[in-house]
Amino acid sequence: MRSFVNSQTPTLTPPPRGLGPEPSPRAGDEAWADPFSQMGCQSVIFRSDIARVACPLVSSFALPAVEPRLLLLDASCRCVLGLRRFYPSDDDVVQVAAALRVPFDVNLATRLTNATRLRRTTPRAVSWPEAHPYLTMLGLILPGLVFASLAVWVLDGLQITR
Repeated sequence: MRSFVNSQTPTLTPPPRGLGPEPSPRAGDEAWADPFSQMGCQSVIFRSDIARVACPLVSSFALPAVEPRLLLLDASCRCVLGLRRFYPSDDDVVQVAAALRVPFDVNLATRLTNATRLRRTTPRAVSWPEAHPYLTMLGLILPGLVFASLAVWVLDGLQITR
């Protein structure tokens, strides 16, 4: 939140109590990020939850080229946080791993994989619709065809008199 002194020099002031995230018992150096999901729910990721960093190359049905993803993994190889369409250099990923004080998983990083295989090996790294593109398309196309046929059937039953 910004406040202005004499309308010229901007100074940063902390948010009032109760508006921002409350400090957790693991606060301090442990608190790493508190991103908001699309629904507005807040999730907190602690550094102690992150065991390693990986950046696999994922081939997707929607994109003709492979895309690297930045994955923060816990000790059981579950994805804590994944960034899609993240195009870093190797040095950038190594710097992220160094800042988090965790190792960079080279085996997972150098592997070219598809979304279905990545979903099996690393849970929560890929969403279900992305791992099953044909079923997702079928699930979207069939209701659309049913709706179109119902609309044609209803419009065909209406007779316009002149």
